Amino acid sequence: MSEVYREVDEALVANSQLTRFSHFLSAETKQTFTNYAQLHRWCCDHTDVFWQHFLTWCELPVSGFSNPVIDGEAIENAEFFP
Repeated sequence: MSEVYREVDEALVANSQLTRFSHFLSAETKQTFTNYAQLHRWCCDHTDVFWQHFLTWCELPVSGFSNPVIDGEAIENAEFFP
């Protein structure tokens, strides 16, 4: 499949929340994400770190503790921010 489905508007990409989060995560973790695939792979490999930083970035009001991030290994049965 080499056909382009939709042309990318670089201005929209540059100003997207995903790009802002990627820059935030890069600054926090000292990782470099040059494309979405790298960001996705890192987030999958570092799930607990990803969710901790995502919670911080969202600035959601929380009660209780944000650690541990995940209780459980299998995503189907895991409890987030228990």
